[in-house]
Amino acid sequence: MCAAVLYRRLPGEGLDKVIAAFREAAARDPFGTVLIVPTSRLADDIAHCLITGGTPIVGDAVTTLAGFAQRVFEDRAGAGSLITPSGSRIVIADILAARARDLPLLVRGDRPGAGVVDELATLFEVLITRRVDYPAALGELQGEKSAEIALVLDLYLRFLDEHALVDESTLLARAAQWLAGGDRDRIGPVFIYGLYEPVPLERDLILAIRERAPEFHYVIPWADNPAIFVDDGRWIRPDVIDDGSAPPGLLPVRGTVCIAERKDRIDEVRAVAQEIRDLIAGGAPPGDIAVAFPDLLAAMAYVEEVFPDFGIPYTSSRGPALIGSPSVQALLAVLAVPVHGYRREDVVALLNSPYINNGRFPAGSVVDILSREARIVGGMDSWDKKFAILAGRLEAEIAMPDTPEGVRRRHERTLAMIAGVRRGLEDLFADLATLGGAKTITGHLAAYRSLLDRWGCPVMPDAGDPDLLSREGHDRAG
Repeated sequence: MCAAVLYRRLPGEGLDKVIAAFREAAARDPFGTVLIVPTSRLADDIAHCLITGGTPIVGDAVTTLAGFAQRVFEDRAGAGSLITPSGSRIVIADILAARARDLPLLVRGDRPGAGVVDELATLFEVLITRRVDYPAALGELQGEKSAEIALVLDLYLRFLDEHALVDESTLLARAAQWLAGGDRDRIGPVFIYGLYEPVPLERDLILAIRERAPEFHYVIPWADNPAIFVDDGRWIRPDVIDDGSAPPGLLPVRGTVCIAERKDRIDEVRAVAQEIRDLIAGGAPPGDIAVAFPDLLAAMAYVEEVFPDFGIPYTSSRGPALIGSPSVQALLAVLAVPVHGYRREDVVALLNSPYINNGRFPAGSVVDILSREARIVGGMDSWDKKFAILAGRLEAEIAMPDTPEGVRRRHERTLAMIAGVRRGLEDLFADLATLGGAKTITGHLAAYRSLLDRWGCPVMPDAGDPDLLSREGHDRAG
């Protein structure tokens, strides 16, 4: 077992020294030395700085804890495979569909909803990584629904085990087991920086690394405030603790700290925007202003609404959400129609998309009006049947001797539109039917891409978007 050194530093402090120590260790042991940081973005930035500074690094020597676990898995997994989060959701959805009769509280109808699958996947990640004994942890709050969830979790873990699969949660446990088992492969010096309160499975992996590495340096964000910093790092059983603390009077304090309370989040963002306008008016360069949110993804919805009203240009460290792209929404709308059983609103949304319907199919507005009149709710077969019923009713009114001539002409125009819509939807549904049926994941993707190609939909080139690659290259160079 190596000597483990625990460093307690204020958040963001000490990274330069850790990188310098990593650079020195990597010069001695380029293949074994590892630097583990909280996020892949930080790992990429550090690796880029090292390479541009003339320090060669091997592979994923700078990585995240999950990235290190994946490297261990790939080196030792044999016939095992790592599945993606989307793959995990497919497994959960299949379990729910296969055991629907045993899961009446989780599955309504023939197939589980996407929301149920996503919520279960998130819950399973929490239960697995935190090693929660579920549903026993609920105590007296256990009920029929928790029993169903426990059944699905058990079936999910059993499926992974029987098929030699791991997901992103069980990957941590598998890597820790391999390292603790004394695998013959050697680990070099390990530096871990900035992990905030690792969950139990992450701690298991960190302890396994600590036992194997010839040098182990663990730097945690820390301040003497137990309300914020609960993890003091003693669980790694350090041989040396370096607090690196300075007397409070020597800590530099610059600028102004203002604490304010707002009635809601949007009012808070408006106040932030006004403060930014005041700073800019006072001569502050816009590029020097930064805003930090506790939950950036949730806050961006308000930023996108408020900042343009104040004339404030901005960029997000996360970049724009892919789901917010109209073209991406259009491509997902193609899948939504068959997945949700050809619901009226999904079909209309697909036909209203200029990315999909450039005159190939009936206009979405026409289909919207006629489908409402025909009282269509959904179901692939019900569309044509209910349009036929509507057409029959209009033809009967036309044939009645007391029907006014103006009504007859209006009904005749409607009948012509119905006929055109029925022909167009027949073509549309025939194309979408190619997405169904039992296929491998590769087969489903091939069918989907083939359909998009036939429709002439926008797609990402295999080599990536040239403009995006060029922008990323400039960003990395800067």
